[in-house]
Amino acid sequence: MVDFKYLMDRSEKELVGVHATVAEKTRELIKKAYDEGIGIAIVQGFRSFEEQNALYAKGRTIKGVAKVTNAKGGQSIHNYGLAVDFCIFDDNKQPCWTVNKEWKRVVEIAEGLGFESGIHWKFYDAPHLQMTFGLTLKQLQAGKRPAGSATPTPSKKSNLLENGASGSAVKALQEKLIKLGYKLGEIDSEFGKLTDAAVRKFQKDNKLDVDGIAGAKTLAKIDEIVKALDAKKEEVKPEPKKEEAKPVKEKKPETVKAPAEKKAEEVKDAPIPKIISLGDTHAFEVVAKKNITLYGKANLTGKVKVLKKGTKFKVYGYSQDKTVLACGGGTFVKTDEVQQSELTCKSGGINVKMEQQIRDFFKKEGIKAQINLNVGGNPSAEVTGEGLDVVIAAKWMKDHGWYSKIVKK
Repeated sequence: MVDFKYLMDRSEKELVGVHATVAEKTRELIKKAYDEGIGIAIVQGFRSFEEQNALYAKGRTIKGVAKVTNAKGGQSIHNYGLAVDFCIFDDNKQPCWTVNKEWKRVVEIAEGLGFESGIHWKFYDAPHLQMTFGLTLKQLQAGKRPAGSATPTPSKKSNLLENGASGSAVKALQEKLIKLGYKLGEIDSEFGKLTDAAVRKFQKDNKLDVDGIAGAKTLAKIDEIVKALDAKKEEVKPEPKKEEAKPVKEKKPETVKAPAEKKAEEVKDAPIPKIISLGDTHAFEVVAKKNITLYGKANLTGKVKVLKKGTKFKVYGYSQDKTVLACGGGTFVKTDEVQQSELTCKSGGINVKMEQQIRDFFKKEGIKAQINLNVGGNPSAEVTGEGLDVVIAAKWMKDHGWYSKIVKK
């Protein structure tokens, strides 16, 4: 089971600015759930009006991303330090969003401690727990606060980065590690297994505590080495040479290239397709159908090595036309040369309207996976099919704020 200290340390960072009573009840909830064998941590606590408005802008004024909330600044209980969001974490410290029997048990414990749960709302919000002390949102907006409240002035959250983190800070960390020669696959802003391994390797190389956590010391050392590397490159930057008059050479007669040579040049000059990252979270396993070649570029040039038939390995991305798959270490392979594992994605909280949305997405992307909807009791769905189709669907669900978990068929 995941370590209790890890769950508490992760939660404490999110409880900064949360009402003292709510924070204390939250700690009690984490302890009670852990005593029953359920590891939970808080993934969201106090949220300022500015942070709320930034979330509200996604999918609206910020194009190219899905909407994540319908609440503007001041319209969420999180803005008053009276709400938290939780998630169950597995043995590998990865968040599991499936609303199962354990999830519902956590809600029961929370309600016994005085929390109200968003799992019962018409606007379904399974991770949400709040304690408003009898005050309505309108009263909070008008300035009323429960006893013991103060205007939240939270200190700056820790810049600690670890497995499970995501965002621009993780992206910057990945870019710096790659610049220093550490391999971690595609830059996807997700702190997963490959990023964790790269951080540990860096820590070992620089005689730091090897814990896979990019804390203040590790980040400072990375910045120090990157700065030194940039300075060294600037020092050895050659000055532009003055052009000297070159003697006119006689033109040699052009040679006619053989068809094989022309074909090789065409492959070499072929455009490199854009690779859509799946990240560590949605990586899946494939098996080589025959002896296959791994390439160093996404246009399938630059032979790296040959894998024997039957070799199992993971895929971390794909080209838009799904003909190329991205593997570990920045290598690529043809899709039709591998056998994809059969997967099932289980999701909770799916209603009929949401089912239609994902069916429309399947049609648009040419996904052949099957979706089965259960509308009885707690609505849920299962998506079953080849690995790539299922993980694309699971990633789409996550990007839309749905809860999903991939399991082997």
